[in-house]
Amino acid sequence: MDLQTLKTPCLVLDVSRVKRNAERMSRRVLASGARLRPHVKTHKCVEVARLQTAGHSGALTVSTLAEARAFAAHGLTDLTYAVPIEPGKFKEAIELSKQCMGLALITDDPGIPAQLNDAARQAGVSLDVFLKVDCGYHRCGVEPHTNGALEIPRRIAAASNLRFAGILTHAGHSYHCRSGEELLAVARRERDMMIEFAAELRASGIEALTISIGSTPTITAIDHLDGIDEVRPGNYIFFDAFQATLGSCGFEDCAAHDALRRDASRPEPASGDH
Repeated sequence: MDLQTLKTPCLVLDVSRVKRNAERMSRRVLASGARLRPHVKTHKCVEVARLQTAGHSGALTVSTLAEARAFAAHGLTDLTYAVPIEPGKFKEAIELSKQCMGLALITDDPGIPAQLNDAARQAGVSLDVFLKVDCGYHRCGVEPHTNGALEIPRRIAAASNLRFAGILTHAGHSYHCRSGEELLAVARRERDMMIEFAAELRASGIEALTISIGSTPTITAIDHLDGIDEVRPGNYIFFDAFQATLGSCGFEDCAAHDALRRDASRPEPASGDH
């Protein structure tokens, strides 16, 4: 293909790299004994999602209900909406759950279980709900060893139309690491903290059915996933220069490019320009 004939701007994918990235992550997760539930916000593309889930259950992670609706319409109906649910989205989530094999929601708010349960009961549905845990990113989630960390699961488990699905976290701060050693430490902390917290829940009489972790940097760096049920990396399918600099991949693994036609009348930029 002559890239000069493409209408620009446009996204150009190296499909062989996309497939290779998908296969490598798939093998890594399967070998670890965990389940793969890739995050699809990077691409929002059904065809790419099918590559990511080949040989797996077809389960996906989404960041908007619009994404969930689009993937469900194409038969990918085992979904986790990995943004804390809020009352303004109850109705949409409940309606979508009726079209899905499974739609799991998450919360870190002790007031949400009762409100969500009322809405689910009125609609005649049952919903799976995860507790969102903060493993160091500090954007959202509850910290283990706090009162909320135990109280929220109790409220979910006690609700008539909710099921406590387990605990879920995302080590977004892994993107700030500056060495392989630092990244491995964050990845181990993400894993070990969640395993320890699940043990505390069980000791208090609450069974965490699924322990879900994951980011591309931590899953590519982690030494083992013993005790982890599910991982949710996303960026790995394309990778990028930042991931290569971080050590998650090589530059030869980066699969996405912007095709921008350069005006031949303009000089090439100096090597230091951006």
